[in-house]
Amino acid sequence: MLSKRPIRIGNVSGATGDSPHALERMVKDGDVDVITGDWLSEMNIAWNAIVKKDNPELGYENGFYTQLEGSLDEIIAKGIKVVTNAGALNTVSLARKVQELCKSRGYSEEIVAAVIGDDVSELIVDRSKAGDLEFPHLDHTEMKLHDWELAPFCANAYIGCRGIIKALDRGASIVICGRCTDASPVMGAAAWYFGWREDQYDELAGALIAGHLIECGAYVVGANFSGFKEFLPDLVDLAFPIAEVDVNGHCVITKTTSGGGHVTPNTVKAQFLYELQGNLYLNPDVVADLAEVDVVGEEGSKDRVRVFGVKGLPSPATTKVMFAAPGGYQVEATFFINGLDVDAKAKMMKQQLAHIFRDNNFSKFSVELYGTEIDNAKSQQAGTVQLRVFAQARKKEDLEAAKFKIPLYALRMQSYPGYHMNLDFRTMEPKAFMEIFPALIPITSIRHQVQLGSGQLLEVDPPSRTAQYPVERPSYEIASPVELTSFGPTQRAPLGSIVHARSGDKADNSNIGFFVRHEDEYPWLQSLLTVCRLKELFGDDWYKCNPNRRIERVEFKNILAVHL
Repeated sequence: MLSKRPIRIGNVSGATGDSPHALERMVKDGDVDVITGDWLSEMNIAWNAIVKKDNPELGYENGFYTQLEGSLDEIIAKGIKVVTNAGALNTVSLARKVQELCKSRGYSEEIVAAVIGDDVSELIVDRSKAGDLEFPHLDHTEMKLHDWELAPFCANAYIGCRGIIKALDRGASIVICGRCTDASPVMGAAAWYFGWREDQYDELAGALIAGHLIECGAYVVGANFSGFKEFLPDLVDLAFPIAEVDVNGHCVITKTTSGGGHVTPNTVKAQFLYELQGNLYLNPDVVADLAEVDVVGEEGSKDRVRVFGVKGLPSPATTKVMFAAPGGYQVEATFFINGLDVDAKAKMMKQQLAHIFRDNNFSKFSVELYGTEIDNAKSQQAGTVQLRVFAQARKKEDLEAAKFKIPLYALRMQSYPGYHMNLDFRTMEPKAFMEIFPALIPITSIRHQVQLGSGQLLEVDPPSRTAQYPVERPSYEIASPVELTSFGPTQRAPLGSIVHARSGDKADNSNIGFFVRHEDEYPWLQSLLTVCRLKELFGDDWYKCNPNRRIERVEFKNILAVHL
């Protein structure tokens, strides 16, 4: 094992609907051992639940199948393994379809395996199977699923990489999962390749971060990056990333030789800070302690960045389970306001809206102004702002034409000067939406299995050792703040002019990571970005919602970052 070269793992999808040619490009010029792809999010889990309800054979992400169909022969010829979570809510059905594709090309059906167990919908369909499980909310554990006003119709637990390892061990070349965690395909591939034990926590944690870095496809190659202007001309048809994971779990992030974008220490730091939970990154197979993480460009090499310093801890005894329920219906309309007195015109409109909808049964109603009035605008377009009217209701009849579209449209002859409305009435027709409830489920309550291409079912054991981690994670301010005036004369400028930032989300949480380019700027960033200052920077947006929300603050000193 110690003499094995690093495994090269390429990612070809960051979400459903990502580049339709990424897999073909990775196969042709990625020189990889394994190809992974992340097709899932809370959003399309709910979509697939609706689709499967109408057609029991559907509910998977067919975009993966389409790409595989075009590259299967070359994948087999090169001996590349493929691991994906595109099974969504119907992993077995997608696996069967891929088996049929293999058979039609003259390949054995037994190269395809399905990892199942994430779909735990039966626990809500038949409550007797749930026993005494209460499904506490992920962040507000005093709130249980039965406290939710909605009736969920599907539930998916986030499973880890153990089934993937077992499938690869048994000879599978194509492993199809449902709602495994985003990093699980990379973790499973690396653990299989090196033969890691389940208690090699440092190695598993390193692979977890490698998976985290490439799971969003082109993000780590320069997409969604606050420093994009550094290589703006190259940000066309972006390449997809590759993680070279070594026997210790350390990784080098690079990319395919074709395609735009760049992998730099800053693009990697930005993606690292995406969707974090503070110092501890929880996963069903390991917990990564990120406090000492470091990111360094390889000297003399382009588009190669080394990531190391991650420590591993035992996994928690629980994992996330996402419940989805029909939330009701929603409608919206947009008005355009131009010229002088924008705020006064918006106020007039808001008064009229409050009057016509005074007896509504909306569960949510908002009127938001997007943009600000420009002094002496050079064009009508430049001087126009939008007023968005948005409403949700539990029942469709509460948003029917007589209760939304007709009274709204009737305002056109009695509204502000220069009135203009977007007359696309399709947005005013009620459309169904979903809501989610993120909760906790014991890992031992999940029946994690592998279905081999032969039809044989293999049981996947849960972790033999777990640990308990606090719901409220550690939070701290800078130990020795520096008086900001001590840095010398100042001038007002956007924070982003010298600070990179990246935001993300985990269920009901949002996060932001800030990092500076130079080491001598870091004491200033640490002293500036306190919890109190973040609230100030949010401005009115902080106080529109619940101003008592908790903020957790930690620092990653090696990468000059403050994370909240």
